[in-house]
Amino acid sequence: KDYRIEVFVTAYSLYGASTTLRREYRVLPSQDIAATNRKIRQKAEEVDPESVSQILACHQIPPLPVQTVATGTNATQGTTTTTLQPIEDNDAAEAAVVQESNALVSLLRSSAKEAVVTPASITSNLQATSTIASGGIVTEEVLGFVGELVDSAVSLLPNAESDEERDALAGMVFNTLGTLAIGAANPRFGKADRPTGSFNAANARTGMF
Repeated sequence: KDYRIEVFVTAYSLYGASTTLRREYRVLPSQDIAATNRKIRQKAEEVDPESVSQILACHQIPPLPVQTVATGTNATQGTTTTTLQPIEDNDAAEAAVVQESNALVSLLRSSAKEAVVTPASITSNLQATSTIASGGIVTEEVLGFVGELVDSAVSLLPNAESDEERDALAGMVFNTLGTLAIGAANPRFGKADRPTGSFNAANARTGMF
């Protein structure tokens, strides 16, 4: 909550001895989301395929612009109730965000094809995709990539090394699907690139669960 993180580095000797170094950092939210996102994308293009999803999980979806709107008055008390509501005529900005998000998914997809498929790589890609979906961006590209990740996860589950690993991977899949459902209900969703068809559990192409 105070934006502090702890980093631990442990070094082991050939004879079994070990020592751990602890460092604490305070990482404040960026004041310039666009500039930070550019640096993150640039870094993602420079690292190995296995690290791309970890880098892009730090990408931030710009918040939905809002405006203060008077929603009610109380003549007796002389008070006015206000609330924050999404700005309606923001289609151009939203379309730009959707385009950028689709580009991120494309980069995740291409790197996933080159990386070794492991529970860790699937989890990392699901986390990065959840970050996009949590911002209200649930497009055909996002749904398609999540579908591929779920298929990969299902293929790995029978051969998981332990029940804990199996549970963790399945849990990440369900959490991502839940995030997609919540993201699809976001007020910003659907303005620029709503997937065709309804979100129906019985629909094999667009079903969320």
